[in-house]
Amino acid sequence: MIKKWVGYTNLQQELVEKYHTRKLNPLSADTLEFEQELQGYGHLLMFYNFQIHSDMSAFISGINFPPKLFIRFNSLVEMENLHLEYKKLYELMAVFMGSDFKVDTIEVSVESHISSPNTCVYFPTTNRTYGSDYPAFPLSRNLKFHDLPIPELPLECFNHYYQLSEDDRSMFSRYLRYQRMKSEEERFLGYFRLLESLTYKTKPYVDPEALEELLNDSEKCILESLNGKGSNKDIKTLISRIGRLNNSKYNTAKCIIDFYAELPSALKEGIVFENQDIQDICTLRNDITHANAYTIDEDKLAKYSSFTNALLYIALLKKLGIHQESGAKVVHRLNSYHLIQKYD
Repeated sequence: MIKKWVGYTNLQQELVEKYHTRKLNPLSADTLEFEQELQGYGHLLMFYNFQIHSDMSAFISGINFPPKLFIRFNSLVEMENLHLEYKKLYELMAVFMGSDFKVDTIEVSVESHISSPNTCVYFPTTNRTYGSDYPAFPLSRNLKFHDLPIPELPLECFNHYYQLSEDDRSMFSRYLRYQRMKSEEERFLGYFRLLESLTYKTKPYVDPEALEELLNDSEKCILESLNGKGSNKDIKTLISRIGRLNNSKYNTAKCIIDFYAELPSALKEGIVFENQDIQDICTLRNDITHANAYTIDEDKLAKYSSFTNALLYIALLKKLGIHQESGAKVVHRLNSYHLIQKYD
C-alpha cells in the first residue's frame, strides 16, 4: 500500500533514466523522495531501496526500487521500545491509508546511515482489517501524472503528529481500534466519542471574570445564608462549580454543528445530512449510552456511522495541521462514504 500512497513520481522516472545511462549512484541522495524533520525526535525519510538483479540463464535483468519509510532518531531507541515507535508511525500512516494496511518488512538499523546493514524484526498482528485498496490521503507529491483532484499531503503534518501530547496522539490509536470493531454500533459510539473530544469548545453564559468577582464577594454571605444547610466545604465546592458550569453553554450537538458549518459548501451540498440529522445522531448516542429505549434500522445506523467517521477524519487531519478544505477533498475516499453521498 505504501507504493500506492507514494504514486508514480518524477524521481522514479529519473532513477530509471539514470540507471539506463549508468549515472545512478544507489548510495547517494538520488533515491531520496523526501525528508522531514521531526523536531526533538529525529528525521523521517522516504527513499527508494535500489536493487539490481539479473539471471542470465533465465534471460532476466533489471531493477527494483521499492519505497521505504525510515526514521532516523536523534537518540538511541531501546529494543523494548521498538514496537512503540513502530506503532506510532503505523497508526499515523493508517489514517492516510484509510484503514489497516500490509507492511512487508520492518527493518532496524544500528547505524545512522540509511544504507547501513539492517536487521528485520517481526511483530504479531491481531484484529486487523484491510478494507481499502487505495489510500484515503495519498502523498500526491512530485507526481509524474497528477490526474486526481487531491491536494498534496503537507510534510509538516508528520512533525505535528510527533509533537502531540500522548493524550492527543492516543486519539489516532483509538481511531484505528474503533475502525477494527465488528459491530456497527460500537464503531459509531467510538467515532462519536473522538469527534466529541475533537470538536469540544466552551462558551460562557456570562462574563467569567465578572462572575468570579461576584462569587468571591458573595461567598461570605452565601455561607451565612446556608449555615446549617450543608458543610462549609460542600458549599464552597458548589460555588466553585458555578464557575465551571458557566462555561458549558455549548452542548455536544452545538459543538459538532459549528464544526460542520465551517466545512466547505461543496462537501455539505454533496451529502444527505443536515443540522437536524446531527441532533438526531446526538440523541441516538445518548439513548445508547444511557440504555434508553430506541429503534434504528441497520442501514440508518451505517449512515450515521459513516457521517460521524467523515467528520472525525477531517477533525483528525486538522489535528495534524492539515486545513479542513484539504480534508474535505479526500474524505470521499473513505470506506462507506458512498452511504451518505447524494446521487442525482
